[in-house]
Amino acid sequence: MRLKLFGKIFLSLLLVIMVWIVIFGITAQVILVPAFTRQYNRFVQNPSAEMMDDIRQGWGRNEEGQQPLARQLLGGRLRTEIIEIFRRVMNVSLGIAMAVSLAAAVLASYLIANRLSRPVQRMSLAAERIAEGNYAERVALPGDLEPAYYDEWQDFAYQFNQMASSLEETENRRQQLLGDVAHEMRTPLTTIKGYMEALMDGVVAADEQTFYRVHQEADRLQHLVNDLQELSRVSANADPLKLEPLAPASLIHSAFERLRFPYEEKGITLLHDIAENLPPVKADRMRMEQVLINLLGNALNYTPEGGQVRLAARRHGSEVQFSVIDSGIGIAPDQLPLIFNRFYRVDKSRARASGGSGIGLTIAKHLVEAHGGRIWAESQGEGHGTAFYFTLPIA
Repeated sequence: MRLKLFGKIFLSLLLVIMVWIVIFGITAQVILVPAFTRQYNRFVQNPSAEMMDDIRQGWGRNEEGQQPLARQLLGGRLRTEIIEIFRRVMNVSLGIAMAVSLAAAVLASYLIANRLSRPVQRMSLAAERIAEGNYAERVALPGDLEPAYYDEWQDFAYQFNQMASSLEETENRRQQLLGDVAHEMRTPLTTIKGYMEALMDGVVAADEQTFYRVHQEADRLQHLVNDLQELSRVSANADPLKLEPLAPASLIHSAFERLRFPYEEKGITLLHDIAENLPPVKADRMRMEQVLINLLGNALNYTPEGGQVRLAARRHGSEVQFSVIDSGIGIAPDQLPLIFNRFYRVDKSRARASGGSGIGLTIAKHLVEAHGGRIWAESQGEGHGTAFYFTLPIA
């Protein structure tokens, strides 16, 4: 049975009290009776002179009206001596019993307090190590228990480990992001620097084509910076969503019209398929159009000339499912779980040539999940195209 922390503390205090009472009682009984017996035997074997005089006088009197000998002895000096013996023995016994029981109670209190405080000390040390940058630090948990059977300390340790795991993952992502950003910026900066050095040395002519290439690399840098800023704002929910009931058809038509001409220029057929009587979804129009444009832009980059991309919407239970299905280069099964990571590209050379930053799918994932939906990708493998799906709740 799972015992609450309050119950543990209450039972611990009650245990200390019971230990004190039991030790006190046992000690008193063990010491009191033998000590009283020894004192009484010593008194009987070596009575005082005054007591002997009283006994002789009481034994010799037997006139009429004289009290019986036993009553006279109990009512006299003998009774006083026995009471005094009992008082001395009782005081000594209580003192020893008090000392022993107090020592036992202190020992029990120390053991209980140590047992209760040990988890806090372990978590304090782990928190200190995490604060120093050791994000792999964890607090030990019982391996034979499910989290549902943890007590408060174990729950605290479990949540602490969850927090440490999140911090470690965040730190790993931060380091990976810095490395990815440096890698992404290195190529256009190297190109720009190369053109500038060639212009200064007179190797390259200062013509329109050279300036266009430099401008193209600078534009790629600006696009990367804008995408990073957008990802930062989306991840931090800096811009609150303006949710409203929206018709799925209006979202699809808007995205379709905005990318129809780029598709025609590349020679790719863009189709849309919208189911009838679709209920409105609860969404932010600008953000959902951004998701659809990101997915359509991704399909445009990875679909060769003569291919086809289909934009569709269907109802699935309490959600509306949107899909962008292309006939492009496809994705290997082992790469599917990675495509929503920052800067991940299935075909890096193709994506850089088209100016893609590798952040569009990451932004789309954050936006869909902020709406309470889900997003995923499916592919039969390389050369078999890719299908992206995301859902939005019905308004």
